[in-house]
Amino acid sequence: MPGLSADPTASPPDSSAYETNDGWPSDHLWARPRWRRQSPKVSVIVPTYNRASFLEGTISSIFNQTVKVHEVLLVDDGSTDGTRSCVRALLAKYPDWDGRLRYYWQQNCGKSVALNVGVKYASGDWIAFNDSDDQWLSKKLELQFMALSEYEEAGACFTDVRFVNNPAMKETVFELALPNRTFPFGIKECVASLYATTWPSIYMQSLLVSRASMEQFGEFDASIRMGMDTDFSFRLGLTTPMCYVNLPLVEVDRTESRTIGLTTEYPLNGAARLQVHERMITKWLSATRRSHPHLRRQLLARLGRTQSALANHYLKKDDFETARSVLGRAARQNPRPWILAKFLWSVVAPRSLRGEIIRREAARQ
Repeated sequence: MPGLSADPTASPPDSSAYETNDGWPSDHLWARPRWRRQSPKVSVIVPTYNRASFLEGTISSIFNQTVKVHEVLLVDDGSTDGTRSCVRALLAKYPDWDGRLRYYWQQNCGKSVALNVGVKYASGDWIAFNDSDDQWLSKKLELQFMALSEYEEAGACFTDVRFVNNPAMKETVFELALPNRTFPFGIKECVASLYATTWPSIYMQSLLVSRASMEQFGEFDASIRMGMDTDFSFRLGLTTPMCYVNLPLVEVDRTESRTIGLTTEYPLNGAARLQVHERMITKWLSATRRSHPHLRRQLLARLGRTQSALANHYLKKDDFETARSVLGRAARQNPRPWILAKFLWSVVAPRSLRGEIIRREAARQ
């Protein structure tokens, strides 16, 4: 079907090169015989919105796994680009997908609601996720199950991620946010602690989660329109250790010219994104109220920095009242000396504070 794929001649990415020992000691884990499990039943949830041209490549990369995928649940969040017709064409083109590719349509309610629909109808013992414009390498699930066999206490596994179609984004996620990982497999006992100082960028597209861990997690927060992968990883990390595979087994599309997507709708330093982060960290503080005292202290510090950045946004727009409101909230939640001082400055001399913020930002450039 013309136009069904961004590149109809392209094959799904291949991970066969990773069977060799390139750069690793000869006795590393991948040199051992392939791990085999008694027919793991994997459900893959793919929320989509106006991504019809990417679906063939995405779904093919899932069904072409060396570990057979039980089902793909494609949840259409009210697309207007002919996604339903595209799915019909794909089922006609790939008869073996019939009964394994399950399509659900809903009014546009956001990605979190679509994910909840997928989890509700998934029947697998393991649940994985992918975005409808990203692709998996063929051994993604196989290597994840190998890691899970090494770390049986882990209820989830994530992998490194590579960005494609953007020459400015050369580093993988692990290279950017989780550097110095030298072993092929590893484990993190408390993934939530990674979020205390920075966003560790555990992409949902790479996660494989046991059904038991998903049941402990609960539902995705439908009030969050972006950052649901971050919220998911933090909350899941409070319930189970997670292991990882130190290979980029997911390719995330970051085409520069794209105009539809959460990254476009929520610019990195925009007020909307900062507001979501403030809400998210506040919710995390509530979730750790009775435990993790060290983590709570770090989260409070991160909340203060987020609120300060949000206040700066409003100060630069001469919206002094909203800036004072944000800083007042910060002072109540986290009465550190620098926060109190900044709040008082916003009350006494907001234009002076605005000028200082602009000067400091100019000096950093």
